[in-house]
Amino acid sequence: SAAGCTSMSRLQILEPNASLRFECDGADLHYEVWEPDGSVKGTLYHSHGVCESNETTNTQRLVQRAVARGWRVVCLEHEGHGLSSGARAVVSMDRCVQLFEAFVRSRLGEGAWALSGASMGANVVLYAAQRLSSLEGYVGTVLFGAAVGVDPRAVPPALVVGALRVASFFMPE
Repeated sequence: SAAGCTSMSRLQILEPNASLRFECDGADLHYEVWEPDGSVKGTLYHSHGVCESNETTNTQRLVQRAVARGWRVVCLEHEGHGLSSGARAVVSMDRCVQLFEAFVRSRLGEGAWALSGASMGANVVLYAAQRLSSLEGYVGTVLFGAAVGVDPRAVPPALVVGALRVASFFMPE
């Protein structure tokens, strides 16, 4: 059954049924599983956005809505996010995709399944779905706020990006 909620501001955090680790290619990644009450319609593998984790608002709202509708939700915290290993706020899209795809493949065989992603996580899912969507049990992909293209004028100067990377090293949280 779904675990109880604890208060955090206005959003009620739905506690996971399991908090686990996935090791792959030198990464030690944290993931959580939420189970619905009653029968399970399928498993939703979610990829969060940059600077998010399993406890942030976007992820929690998705988890709560999906679980209430009978879906098991499995959220992998990307390298450098949440309780996963890696330098904070330093993200390689190729590596995120590689690790997310390996994670999903390691868990398949549980019946119907789908992918979802928010922001950066939507891009991860978009790339991973190209190879995963032909596998047995796949029912669909949901993307929230996917940044499928970036206008070069929106990218900060290299000096600003470098300063933010240095700041994230000294202030990881």
